[in-house]
Amino acid sequence: MNASSATRFKPPSWTSRTSLLLLIVDIVALILCFNIAHWARLGWWIDGFFSWAMAWPLTLVLVGLYVFDAYQPSTQTPVVRFVARTVMGIGAAGVLISLFVYLAGYWGKDLLFGRGIFSMALLLYMPSAAFTRYMADRWEHRRATRLRWLVLGAGERAALLYNDYRASGLAWDILFVPSDDEERATSKLPLAPFTVEQFTAEPAHGYTAVVITADPPLSDELVKRLMEVRFRGTRIYDLTGFYENIWFKVPVMHMRSGWFVFSEGFELLHNPVGLRVKRLLDVAVAVAMLLITSPLLPFIALVVRFSGRGPVIFRQRRRGENGEDFTVYKFRTMIEGAQRDGAWTFQNDPRITRVGGVLRLFRLDELPQLINVIRGDMSFIGPRPEAVELSELYEREIPFYQLRYMVKPGITGWAQVMYRYGSSVEDAREKLQYDLYYIKSYSLLLDLIILLKTLRVVLLGRGR
Repeated sequence: MNASSATRFKPPSWTSRTSLLLLIVDIVALILCFNIAHWARLGWWIDGFFSWAMAWPLTLVLVGLYVFDAYQPSTQTPVVRFVARTVMGIGAAGVLISLFVYLAGYWGKDLLFGRGIFSMALLLYMPSAAFTRYMADRWEHRRATRLRWLVLGAGERAALLYNDYRASGLAWDILFVPSDDEERATSKLPLAPFTVEQFTAEPAHGYTAVVITADPPLSDELVKRLMEVRFRGTRIYDLTGFYENIWFKVPVMHMRSGWFVFSEGFELLHNPVGLRVKRLLDVAVAVAMLLITSPLLPFIALVVRFSGRGPVIFRQRRRGENGEDFTVYKFRTMIEGAQRDGAWTFQNDPRITRVGGVLRLFRLDELPQLINVIRGDMSFIGPRPEAVELSELYEREIPFYQLRYMVKPGITGWAQVMYRYGSSVEDAREKLQYDLYYIKSYSLLLDLIILLKTLRVVLLGRGR
């Protein structure tokens, strides 16, 4: 049986529906708040209840909410923080819109940006947005407790899946169905009161999905029963499909070599036009960012110069596309000779200077890498290039690690926005799974999502 797997970026359906509902409510609420403010100040509603002058500030507010992570209710995030991010996103968008309107001389030329209408509309919208986030958070907590997963198999692969599930901190109901002839990997798995041989559509009823950990081919009888389960409305995932749809990564530790030969996806590798478009976008974005940040670069260089001994620009050999080494450029953030103590960087690493800590927090140390992008050593988005000595270690210790060399490395990437800063072989293995998901599922939409998530990291100071 060949269960479906995700070849494009697709969030879990319940989270997607909640986010879409929040977006729709936000659009309606913003239009309504603009009309109420217009009526309160001028005594009449906006003609047709909508003006195209509202479109661009409305869009910026929605982007601000996304950047500040206000469209992803999570059972792992306190509701107060979720609401605070919403208010911050609206406030940041309001400041940017006001600054643009003022500098462009637009203030007062349209009634929406005069007589306090715009400011009043945002003030009216804030409690509405905060309340909808509160309700969405409550809904997600209730929804999470109702998710039930049935896993067919209780062997080694099932045990690895259970370890990943526990590490994720999720609160799902998950049961593992052992097979009569299967050696159980551990007694710690929560087992169902029936075996795979006794599995039918009836015990699967009420479960969110069934996950198959066994390698194909499956028995004809089991395939027949799984088809019956699917026709009754229960989703069926193979192991890779489950990881891709739920955790947005490719489960390297579960893979067999043949999977990469026959798996769908990896379209970027077979699309020369797409590669050229990506390259053109890389150069355009890199040049634009260099122009935008050019007034800041001399100031950063001066501060770095006086932060301690050592060069302003740090150079390091890293491994890139096709396994070829190149020199990467960054503003120096560590004391001179720091690399002699190892290539890994840790939380609160004493080798990082005070200035370097600030630069890392907002990713400003990576601005010189725009030169690497223009030269063609790197892409703007892709797997993060590692130091040569670390790459050689990972190639020995991590299966399929060389697959990340199929594309150009990037300044930012899916692994960088989905996982914490890595400082071990285990971290590198986890990030490889996200890198392979990016290569397998590449699209311009996914690149846009990574850019927005990176912007969030920069604005919220979540870098290292």
